[in-house]
Amino acid sequence: LASGSYSADLVLSSIGALDRRVTTELLLSPATLSAPTTSLTLGGPRGRDLVTPQTVAISLDTGVNRWPYSLSALPAWLSSSSTSGLVDQSGSTLSFAPALAGVTPGSVSATVTATASVNGDSVTLPLTVNLNADQRKLLPSAWAVGLSSTPAGSVLSRSLTVRDNFGASLAWTASADAAWLNVTASGNTGSGTALVLNADVAQLPSDTLALARVTIASTTPGVESAVLRVAAWKSASGITTLTPVALDLPVVGLPHLAADPLRPWIYVNSGGADVAVYHAHTGQKLATLAAVGAALGEMSVAPDGSRLYALDTAARSLAVVDLDDPQQRSSWPLQTAVDANTAVLAVRPNGVELVLVGDGSVYRAGSLVAQAAMLGGSVLAATPDGSKVISLSGLAELDYSAMAGGAVFVGPSTGLFYSSGGNPTDRAVSPDGSRSYVADGGGFNDVGGRYFCGAFDTAGSFIGALPGGSNYPNNVAVTWDGRVACGLSSAQGATVWLHSAGGALLASYDTGGGLQDRQLQASADGLVLAGLEQVFLADAQTLVFVPIGR
Repeated sequence: LASGSYSADLVLSSIGALDRRVTTELLLSPATLSAPTTSLTLGGPRGRDLVTPQTVAISLDTGVNRWPYSLSALPAWLSSSSTSGLVDQSGSTLSFAPALAGVTPGSVSATVTATASVNGDSVTLPLTVNLNADQRKLLPSAWAVGLSSTPAGSVLSRSLTVRDNFGASLAWTASADAAWLNVTASGNTGSGTALVLNADVAQLPSDTLALARVTIASTTPGVESAVLRVAAWKSASGITTLTPVALDLPVVGLPHLAADPLRPWIYVNSGGADVAVYHAHTGQKLATLAAVGAALGEMSVAPDGSRLYALDTAARSLAVVDLDDPQQRSSWPLQTAVDANTAVLAVRPNGVELVLVGDGSVYRAGSLVAQAAMLGGSVLAATPDGSKVISLSGLAELDYSAMAGGAVFVGPSTGLFYSSGGNPTDRAVSPDGSRSYVADGGGFNDVGGRYFCGAFDTAGSFIGALPGGSNYPNNVAVTWDGRVACGLSSAQGATVWLHSAGGALLASYDTGGGLQDRQLQASADGLVLAGLEQVFLADAQTLVFVPIGR
């Protein structure tokens, strides 16, 4: 019987007696289709698992009697291997998975209804299926490469890795748009094929910056290509010894320095409105970016060298300069006020450019997209791919997904990095994220009174003090090949100590004066260090170039 209300009379008759009528009624409730959960989410926590299905068991309270069921029409992004079947009290399992051909990046939901037919009754169970999907893409281990041939040394070849952000194996091809740049033609993310870049010196113009783009693509549908930028500088002349340069910027406040990850350019401001651009291999001033802001603070260059970001402490904003066309500028309002010691760092986790500000704010294209206390402070540094960010408080994993309209993920790494309780001033992280370094004016010292920069592994364990050292380290910088420079605030003897990626002391340099806190950077090609000497009262500001070669 179908569910409903039924009535019938039973009439009892006997000869010689009156009939007896017994009235009966039957109320029959419909069967119930149920499941332990009525909501499923596909795509994994960050939208990069479009393979693993999700299952749910539906059951019908009809005992051992089995009845047919079917699912309503599925959206284009969803598939199921069990759209119909039989179900009873013991249950039947439904399986849902993304239909790759219909998936687009973002987050979407749909209601899928399971309907069972029991004796003419249709009983239903609505199920909510959610899908989070990131944009699948190819990611190089760096977004900008600087190559050079100079008297101070040459870097004409670089080897990068290419990975699939979904963690699978993808075939890729690479091509350059300049004849002077040779690149590995193809590879596979699963095999770890290196993307090797070689500059043909014979084709490079002298004393002119050459620029190229390398496109890394896949034939797999839906995979976003990557564009890597490459710059090359060739010159028979250039600095070969430590070179101090007096800046012509008026000293308004604390000086700030940033290195371009693409070009051999160094950007400097003195707390005022302008930014001076210097050539790391000649020490010459190339340009002045006038009126960038009202009172500039810390600066950072986009990982591909496309934009300069500078905090404007007076306007509570972030000034943005297009370095390919410096006349193109914009200003982003900031969530909170910033000062001359507030850090700023442009990164590209998962290939998406984010700007981190030392108040813990994360911005994308002018909009505040996240707040994370562990990203706060006066120091921010990151691996070239932006996946690991280090501050004075520790190392954080950083990620971005296209799901949910764009989602930022910030979390602690496998271990917190050492805090000495002394005077930690600056931090850096190795290009592969395997080590971090701290410049600490009071944390690592010996009986002779010398102070050192310290090295730590990813678990936060102390590896050891970097050799060399003198009074009060306040700068640490890492080159693209992993060498580590430790800079000091003391003006007594050597002020910069250079170490190999393994921690061995390579050289020391006397810049002639102590360095300003956190103002030591390596050029894009890793051949030159640039540092700002400390400024006292109305003293002239000095930018020091230290050729370190390779």
